[in-house]
Amino acid sequence: MTMSFKEHGTSLLEAMIGILLVATMGLGLLMVISNTLSIQSHGITENQILTGLRNLTMLDDNEIVLGVTGSDGGRQALTVPVQRIAVDSEVVIDIGGVSRTISVPGERLEVHSEEYISGDGRIVVAP
Repeated sequence: MTMSFKEHGTSLLEAMIGILLVATMGLGLLMVISNTLSIQSHGITENQILTGLRNLTMLDDNEIVLGVTGSDGGRQALTVPVQRIAVDSEVVIDIGGVSRTISVPGERLEVHSEEYISGDGRIVVAP
């Protein structure tokens, strides 16, 4: 079977287009994986901060120290400052028709960090 002059090189062109399509799909997949890992990393850090805030409700410290994996794979200590705000809550107690309102002192703990917390950059633990 003989080929005409116009048909030469079409296989090479088709192979180049195929390689281009595979490379484009590979780069897109790499971008999705990168974004997923970044979101997961933020979620883990937020979870550690929230756990630290819960622990601080029992302590008098004003900072949370987290163990975070750095870009080089090693563990780093990350210190996050915590704001303590005094909050009084009004509680109404009603027993047998006798009602009394009492004020219960408490604290609200807040962490502000747009670098480590997504959304508005803060986590609040309040009574």
